[in-house]
Amino acid sequence: MKLHISIILLFLCATILISCAAGEYSSGIPASTHKSSDMAHENGEKLYDTFRWKYYVLEPGIKAVSDSETGKVLYTLYAFEMEMDCGGLCSFFINSSSECAPYVSWALDKAGAFRLKEMYDSFISESGIDVNDLSEFKTDATDRYETFYSKYDFDSFDEAFYAIYEEENLHDAIIEYIRNNSQAIS
Repeated sequence: MKLHISIILLFLCATILISCAAGEYSSGIPASTHKSSDMAHENGEKLYDTFRWKYYVLEPGIKAVSDSETGKVLYTLYAFEMEMDCGGLCSFFINSSSECAPYVSWALDKAGAFRLKEMYDSFISESGIDVNDLSEFKTDATDRYETFYSKYDFDSFDEAFYAIYEEENLHDAIIEYIRNNSQAIS
């Protein structure tokens, strides 16, 4: 009996500790998703997380945000940045986030990431990749993944992306885009 009560108390303490550690989250949604009277002065990371939650996590797919230019820009940039951080451009094209590929250039331009936009456009053009039809990239086969790397110079793109990222940080550009478009974000 004492062991049973101890386990229940341990579970309750762990739950409380986890809830406290999560701090700004309430019911799984960041507390900062509530409309702010002055988004331009909020902490950049808080803005980033709030709108990543709203436009990327809660809205499954580009079609869910397509009626809002700001939503489409943010969704596209979040998807692109996440894939670049987790595996590079080839991963972006292979995974479901590739639905955003036709909008990457436009979204980078909207966010003021002009060097990244130019690099993306050049790579797409020089490689002959049709961002509106990435069906050749849809595979689960590891050997196809290797084929893409030999057919397209993804390593060079990824290396150049990270080098430019040092000077033209996409994460910071997303935050600045949110600040500059706070009136369009509801």
